[in-house]
This record gives sequence, C-alpha cells and structure tokens, in this order.
Amino acid sequence: TCIYNGADPAVYHPFGAAVPRPGESLVVVTHHWSDNPMKGYDIYEKVDHLIANGRLPGFRLRVIGRWPDSIRWRSAELFGPMTGRPLADKLRECHIYLTASRWEPCGMHHVEGAQCGLPLVYHEDGGGIVEAGRRYGLGFRDDPSAALRQMADRWPEFRAKVLAQLPSGDRMALDYADLCTRLAAGAR
Repeated sequence: TCIYNGADPAVYHPFGAAVPRPGESLVVVTHHWSDNPMKGYDIYEKVDHLIANGRLPGFRLRVIGRWPDSIRWRSAELFGPMTGRPLADKLRECHIYLTASRWEPCGMHHVEGAQCGLPLVYHEDGGGIVEAGRRYGLGFRDDPSAALRQMADRWPEFRAKVLAQLPSGDRMALDYADLCTRLAAGAR
C-alpha cells in the first residue's frame, strides 16, 4: 500500500487563491526549509536570471524559506521561512508551484502548494514528487522555462486537475485508518 502525503485542509486550501487576470504576470513559487543544493537552487537561480534578463517574460518568481548564501537573486521576491497559515496565505497569492528538488523520497513542499490549488512544474528527477506531478503538473529535465511556458498556456486545465485531486491530509489520515483496520482484521 502506498499512502501519499497530505496537508491539513484547514490551513492549506485553495479558497481565495489567486487566479491570473489577462495580461498579469504569473507568480511562480517555491519554498524550502533546507538550503541544501539538492532542493533545486540551481534551477531556481536559472529561472530568476531568465526573468531578470527578459528571457522569461510574463513570469515572476517568489522564493520562501532558506537558500544557499552563494545565490545572488536578481528578480525574485524573497521571504524567510514560514509555516502554517502565513505560508498558506503566501502560496495562495501565487499561480504555479515550481519544485526542482532531486531524488526526494517524500517532500511536503509541493503537497502544500498543490493543496493551495497550485499546478505543479517539477524536475523529472524529483523522486516521489514525480508521482504527484504526473497527476496535476508538467515535468522538465534541463529547461524549466519550456515547462513554465506550457503551464502558462494550459493553466486552466492543470488548475482543474489539481483541484480535482487535492492531496488532503484528511484523506491521508483516512487511508491510514482504513489500512490499520484491514490489517487488524487480517485482511490485505
């Protein structure tokens, strides 16, 4: 049995989430507690520079959390680490969740973003993240800008997919309870 992570729907929910207006730049967000380079900071820095150099027009980047001291952001909106309602409120101000984490077995950052109604753009080497990403997102290998542009063009489609498959913490808890009940009863 595989039970996917879920976020608390009382905190992480799509109600009041931003919907892009015509001509408005799409806000791409990522957030991480860790400043470990495997969280994808090379990609976030690349997206930041593409936006700053005018090669990714129509997008803004927001980074929440911690990041390596070596990064010199050029255009990104930066916010320190957050949790709970303040984090969820910031996520709901955005349109697309970007994760470039590599080989992560079971992250929560993309789950919190999806639970707030954000379609996912993910690195194809994202480990367990890829399983969720295939349901309501687009993957990339080397060029996040192509996936971001495609997501912009198909945003309503992917928004509908994520809303139909929110990774709810309530659903996760019920799945665990069901599994425990079946195991206690001797069923498989």
